[in-house]
Amino acid sequence: MSGASRRAAVFAAARVVQPKDGGEEAEVVRHGLAVVVVGERPPAMSVAWVRPTSRFDSGYSVIYSELDPELDDDPTPAHLICLHCLIEDGDEQLARGLELARVHGQVDYDPVTDEWFVPDDAGWAQR
Repeated sequence: MSGASRRAAVFAAARVVQPKDGGEEAEVVRHGLAVVVVGERPPAMSVAWVRPTSRFDSGYSVIYSELDPELDDDPTPAHLICLHCLIEDGDEQLARGLELARVHGQVDYDPVTDEWFVPDDAGWAQR
């Protein structure tokens, strides 16, 4: 199976039954553009955006706080999540990071100042 076929199969299978907001009824939800996410525990510490490479790609990657960049073999899992679900489950801090990354290619979060900043090496991102 080619890479494109494999991605199409993953996203076709990403239709799942989820409860409707605030209710017990269920509905089929079709997930959209994918985000590469490392970790799960807020706050998001780094957000990057590059030009999407396929119709399933949002271009975003998000690294959460439990990743230890000092460990070569950090066990923090990486996974794909739907951009819509990430935004829906996220907070204002993450939303601001996504917005700034779309403009600058990459932004990092400083929890001491509670602000996003563009790191010196942000020029790697293709805009």
